[in-house]
Amino acid sequence: MEIRFDPDPSPVTCHAQPVRTTATHIGLRFVDMPEPDRARLAGIIFRYQRAALKPRTSQGLLAAHR
Repeated sequence: MEIRFDPDPSPVTCHAQPVRTTATHIGLRFVDMPEPDRARLAGIIFRYQRAALKPRTSQGLLAAHR
């Protein structure tokens, strides 16, 4: 399997085994992933999760509740 993430053109390469399937999603276990790709994937997931925790702004302004 190759997974590509913008803006990085080089893929994360590994084998994958399905571990969970729903009507709309599939869960994969990544195996035989080279250590540099494992570290890159961990960084990508970390950045995605950190961005998801940031409060959303409205026209660049943060709303403050007092």
